[in-house]
Amino acid sequence: MSGPYMTCWRMEPGWRPVVAVAGAGAEARAAPAAAGADDSGAGPPGELLPGVVRVQCVQDLPRFDMPLLLGSFRSSTCNAVAVSYCGVPYLLAPAASVAYGSQIRVFLPGRDKPFAARLAHLGYECELAALELAGGAGAADEFWASLTPYELAPYGLPYLQQPVSVVSYAEGQPRPRAAPGTVMRTEIMTYPSAMQRLLGVSVAVSISKEHIGSPLVDDKGACLGVVYSRTAGARRGTRAGGGTGAGGGGGGGGEGGGERWGAGRRRVGRRRVRGGGGEASASVVAAPVVAHFLEDIKRHGSYQGFPTLGIQWRRLESPALRKFAGMAEGQTGIAIVSVNPTAPLGSHAGPLDVLTGVGGQPVGDDGTVSFRGGAESINISYHVSQFQVGDTLELTLLRGGQPRTVPLRLSVPPRLLPLHLAGRPPSFAVLSGLLLTPLSAPFLEGAFGRGWAVRAPTQLLREWHNHPAFEDEQVVVVAECQDLGPGSATDGYERRAVMHQRVVRCNGVPVRNLEHMVIMAAQAIAAAGAGGGAGAAGGGRRGGGAARLKRRGGGGGGGSAAAATAADAETGAEPEAGSIAAGGPEEEEGGDEQAEAGAGPGSAGAAGAGARLVLELSNRMLVVLPVEAMVRDTAEMLAEYQVAHPVSEDLRPQYERALGRRQQLGGAAGGGGALGAGSRAGGAGPRGQGGAARPRAAAPGGVAVAGGGDAGRGGVATAEGGSGL
Repeated sequence: MSGPYMTCWRMEPGWRPVVAVAGAGAEARAAPAAAGADDSGAGPPGELLPGVVRVQCVQDLPRFDMPLLLGSFRSSTCNAVAVSYCGVPYLLAPAASVAYGSQIRVFLPGRDKPFAARLAHLGYECELAALELAGGAGAADEFWASLTPYELAPYGLPYLQQPVSVVSYAEGQPRPRAAPGTVMRTEIMTYPSAMQRLLGVSVAVSISKEHIGSPLVDDKGACLGVVYSRTAGARRGTRAGGGTGAGGGGGGGGEGGGERWGAGRRRVGRRRVRGGGGEASASVVAAPVVAHFLEDIKRHGSYQGFPTLGIQWRRLESPALRKFAGMAEGQTGIAIVSVNPTAPLGSHAGPLDVLTGVGGQPVGDDGTVSFRGGAESINISYHVSQFQVGDTLELTLLRGGQPRTVPLRLSVPPRLLPLHLAGRPPSFAVLSGLLLTPLSAPFLEGAFGRGWAVRAPTQLLREWHNHPAFEDEQVVVVAECQDLGPGSATDGYERRAVMHQRVVRCNGVPVRNLEHMVIMAAQAIAAAGAGGGAGAAGGGRRGGGAARLKRRGGGGGGGSAAAATAADAETGAEPEAGSIAAGGPEEEEGGDEQAEAGAGPGSAGAAGAGARLVLELSNRMLVVLPVEAMVRDTAEMLAEYQVAHPVSEDLRPQYERALGRRQQLGGAAGGGGALGAGSRAGGAGPRGQGGAARPRAAAPGGVAVAGGGDAGRGGVATAEGGSGL
């Protein structure tokens, strides 16, 4: 198989890998690496070992659904394969076994002391990770001098029923050993970690879970791929299914028990597995996918991913639909349903355009292109993923019956619901008793389990099919809502009504991402603190010191306000206190509800008491957080979870820049300090707060959404009672 990235992937037809013996001549060279991988001992002194090692990893997995809590540690054992690509050796391991690894050790056969390693490149899409040795140049030289790296097979994909071997190295084995197998299928598979559809190989072979990461080799010792999962299967004659419960068929099913417990129902109970019903198998990352991963690292210095067009398409097999799209007789193609605006194709194509050609190859009505010299066909998504990020691909589009050619620079468009975080810890922000985090598949899995695709709320699952409006857009959701007691900002809100809802707007401004949300919260705190000290907040461009809160039903003017907030964050300039503390953009004509929320400029602390954050959720609920109470609640919540900062590490520079020099992290909460101020400082306050104890007086009844409200009172959302926005 050939591709645009396989410049170094060439071998002679008669190539045969050898295992060299140090100090010996060519006559002493051994047979292929796979054939020499037996378990008869450690081998002669100085013999190079096959390129497979054993890896032990301690994974520090974070809590994606609750980032304030400590994660869990998990110990995993797998294999790693040494592969030579363009003359450079790489150590490849399964991504799921080494992601978030805090300690990685590599064991060589016959060597008791392991090598320390670190994660260099992580590719969830192809289930591969590249490791590098952490012991310096001396350890790396010693390691690579003991191994013979595998070479990728020149023909790329094996043929059906081809005899192959899985070379593995487990604990207790003196040498790697080969498990024979047979190729069952070569097809487009869905790789589970990122739901990416790429080429894969299914092999009938019996291996243990510790052998994941082992190489698949042919009879000449060339590498055909890397094992990333396995199916244990069932032995002939063992029992399967059934049990002693409702499915056990009354008494639990004896020998061959298949009692019927209802007329017309299928046979239940324990039964013997029929021959061939539980065959063990292994799923393998195909050699072309491995070559793409290594070429990405070689060309860009890091893993970039597999490019996509960023479109959703439908087949054009209906004659009426083809005629409506303006296609001629005998012309083939697919109909574009939607285009990701952030993708390079977003400025060239639109709905109802027809994609008729990709890279000079015609696209069939079923969305396939020719494969293996025209003998087969393959899905267009994989054809595009063969190219590297940054390559130029020519597309042929049909609009209104007129064809045109578009040169496209390939990339990986972002998603509103990312399927992984590329090995990064989750981002978060704490506002009073609310914990905010971006929506992602790890978050949904942590909150709803592995069946999150069925159990998660519909308003979150629909983001799977939606495209982001701009490149850095995120869906900010409420991961946790805790009522911190009477007088807190979240007092009176029902937890289940707030949790797992999207934060749509903050003070009338559409929330672009979590960073934007953090910046707006920090600016409101800085404005409230400035007003409490100088008594000038709330003036600004509105005049008279009267801060006005505006509730907007639509997004008019929201984009400019969001852009202004982002620009202030980049330049480090502090916005006017009145516009931020009052919660919003300039007033416009139209019957929008307004309410006076501030006092005159001469009253100290009046603007700080009236400042608030109004969060509009996806279920049309409003959450009103008075800034003064929010600061105290945040400090208390951070002290309870023993967390030092209200935002994650990746958001701290933007957060502290938005606070300004007047609002330092060590300021007292009572003086309008930053979120979480005093949570670690010593003091007489409760739960380690640096300020005075928060009053615990019972909050009065419901406070109107537009009303001022005391800083110690918690506003109750009117939308919870059923009123719309």
